[in-house]
Amino acid sequence: MINKHLQQGGFIKMIVIFILVIATLAYFNISISSIVESKPVQAVYSFTKTVWINFIAPSIEYIWNNILHDFIFENVVDFFSKAEVGIKDVNLNSIISTTTPVVAK
Repeated sequence: MINKHLQQGGFIKMIVIFILVIATLAYFNISISSIVESKPVQAVYSFTKTVWINFIAPSIEYIWNNILHDFIFENVVDFFSKAEVGIKDVNLNSIISTTTPVVAK
């Protein structure tokens, strides 16, 4: 219970950290736009964008469309169709009689 509490509440913490970073950069007269527009950052951004578009995105798309999509949706449809048939064919009296404890008199 304590661990769950420690893992929650990160949104406000991130906002505070963001404000502190912006205030620190402003204090030292560091312009965020000059950092973003610099040639090294633009080169890294361009490289990252190229790798994402040409390698990562197509791989993820292939895995989703050809492997995971069919696997997940076939199993979900199969599960719910079996559950629907199973619910209609259940005899509730047999379930109650086998799960109800016998009280000795």
